[in-house]
Amino acid sequence: MAHDEALADRLRELLAAKAALSERKMFGRLAFLIGWLRLEAEDVRTKRQLEKWVKLGTAYARSLPAKQR
Repeated sequence: MAHDEALADRLRELLAAKAALSERKMFGRLAFLIGWLRLEAEDVRTKRQLEKWVKLGTAYARSLPAKQR
């Protein structure tokens, strides 16, 4: 299944102010690389629901130690 462009736009809006974010096509879908979450469509139907998961995911990703290069 292709990615949902409307959902991608909603994520871009919420993540616009976040630093260190990249967007990539992976496995036939779109990925926002900051914290990995797999959610069902009904879990992100409203802006409030989506904001909750964006906050949880980004907070967790930022709590991790920096990757060694």
